[in-house]
Amino acid sequence: MMKKMLITVGLLLLGNAAVADVTQDCILTGRVDNSAQQVQVTFLAIEHGSEARCRINRGRSRSRIEFTVSAEDGLQELPTGSKVIYRYLQQSGEEQWELLETVAST
Repeated sequence: MMKKMLITVGLLLLGNAAVADVTQDCILTGRVDNSAQQVQVTFLAIEHGSEARCRINRGRSRSRIEFTVSAEDGLQELPTGSKVIYRYLQQSGEEQWELLETVAST
């Protein structure tokens, strides 16, 4: 019985160590604006992700977040007003943006 308990505790500790280097996990919901020369997204809602808390400053209106959008995301083809949901991860000093969902406006 003691052997099983040690293995279980060991696995739990390993599982937490694998996630420990994720310092931020944010889910951002926004609207696309294609009326300018370059595509802009205005994020309207920020939530905590599943792997870590989100520390993006919500209190300041007009805060700017800049990142390079992958051509695969297809934001250039979306009409103005379309909804996008991105996930922002900060892990081991690296930043990663992932498009989770798009809903084209009609």
